[in-house]
Amino acid sequence: MTTERQDKENRFFEALFQVCKAVTSSLDLSKVLQIACESTARTLDAKACSIRLLTPRGDELVLGAAYGLSEAYLRKGPVAVSRSPVDQRALAGEIVEIKDASKDPGFQYPEAAAREGIRSVIVVPLPGRDRVIGVLRVYTAEPHEFTEEERRFLMAAADIAALCIENARLYQELQAENERLRADLRDWHSAWGLEALPEAEELPHQPRSGRE
Repeated sequence: MTTERQDKENRFFEALFQVCKAVTSSLDLSKVLQIACESTARTLDAKACSIRLLTPRGDELVLGAAYGLSEAYLRKGPVAVSRSPVDQRALAGEIVEIKDASKDPGFQYPEAAAREGIRSVIVVPLPGRDRVIGVLRVYTAEPHEFTEEERRFLMAAADIAALCIENARLYQELQAENERLRADLRDWHSAWGLEALPEAEELPHQPRSGRE
């Protein structure tokens, strides 16, 4: 293995480690996704990275986090699945590469990409439990053909980001169920004239790191 290749693999490993550490130390979804975007872009020496999440209706991809993109580009308009063939393919589980976003007919906002200085883009699906839940995009300022190593790294980064999203959603569901059960118990106690329940404690926000 050449020194250059080994250095690149070490960077990939370190970036994935940092994202994993963020996932295990916080349930703040926006913070973890932001770390994932920044680590991914920096590791690949890319211009930018973004994570977009599929709405419950499945008709739009909303911004989850972004690094390296201007406010003007982020406000360019909604990313409608019906108008974005590239994202349709990614949501079907395919990794999609775009050589020049300013000229590709499958890219929804080519003019905005040209103004932003975006050339090549790779779109990687975020795999959920039973369907793809969003996409991870990496943008370069120069034409770039992503190597197999880079694609594997992006697949791993997307897997970690998706796990974080699923964990955060599960936590929210558990919190809601916990509150619903307590509301039912309060109603039952009130109906029978029993002593009121003590205030509920929230589920812990910080998962254990495995070290005391």
